[in-house]
Amino acid sequence: MICVDTIGGISTKSGLSQDGHEAALHVLGENVLVKAMMQIVTINAWNRMAIATAMKPLLTVSSRMPASDPQRSSLKFLKE
Repeated sequence: MICVDTIGGISTKSGLSQDGHEAALHVLGENVLVKAMMQIVTINAWNRMAIATAMKPLLTVSSRMPASDPQRSSLKFLKE
């Protein structure tokens, strides 16, 4: 989680520390760490674009439906 927060710029503006990088590298390995970092960067970019353009979700699922309801798996369009 420290890796996600620091790469995403949530908890600090200084980026991922050397210790944090080494810990993540030890746990995930180089290949998975690189993929995880790119996923974090991509999600962060989409979130920033969504905020900047005041995007609203196109689809939603009702949280009041029980998980066993078959209609829960089908997404419902928001009505504006």
